Amino acid sequence: MGERTDNWSEEKLAGMSVFFSQISYKPTREWKEEIVGRDLSRAPGNEEKTAIFPDGTSVRLSPDKGPRAVFADWSRNHQ
Repeated sequence: MGERTDNWSEEKLAGMSVFFSQISYKPTREWKEEIVGRDLSRAPGNEEKTAIFPDGTSVRLSPDKGPRAVFADWSRNHQ
């Protein structure tokens, strides 16, 4: 993205963190490698959450689609 977060408001930082709140890491036999995945135990259940894209746009996240996929879709369209 190439954007610094130094001057972002707390609200924007918190909104951006929602996209990455369900990440889990699993070690592998290789010392420098981890598997990154979606941790459904940290999923919000049936509730929708609001996240904020780097451009300040808010989005309601549905439990049907992973938040990182929503962010990736946005990122592809805003390069």
